Amino acid sequence: MDAAPATDGRPCGGGGEHLAKVAEVYQWATERHIPPRRAIATRWARSEDTAGRWIAEARKKGVLPPAGK
Repeated sequence: MDAAPATDGRPCGGGGEHLAKVAEVYQWATERHIPPRRAIATRWARSEDTAGRWIAEARKKGVLPPAGK
């Protein structure tokens, strides 16, 4: 199995750079039919709930398209 794109830890306070990396891992996971929340949670060693909040934040900021698009 391929590994998710390498990332650094979440910058203090998150920010645009972190959300761009979340979007990159999200894209990588969807291309491989892997649940994106799980891939993001695994990449940063966080819960899937936290990954879901990051995905929602990325969508709100326009880094990811709305769900289902």
